[in-house]
Amino acid sequence: MSLSYVSDFNGNTIAVKIPIEEWNLLKKQYPGVEVIQEGLPQWQKDMLDKRLQAIADNPSILRPVEELYEALDAED
Repeated sequence: MSLSYVSDFNGNTIAVKIPIEEWNLLKKQYPGVEVIQEGLPQWQKDMLDKRLQAIADNPSILRPVEELYEALDAED
């Protein structure tokens, strides 16, 4: 995918542009990608609250991200 980055006067990246052909392919592959929602739906907030509570109740369930990377590498 050929991306173009848009920067502000301070050099901070503020946007990404992609060719329209690639955008149309993304829309076909991911229906609804152009629908932008403000905020999370309540069911997602509830799920996050449940997971955060599980971590608070049992912090030992957390694992270092390196373990995830190793597991993903092992699948290849």
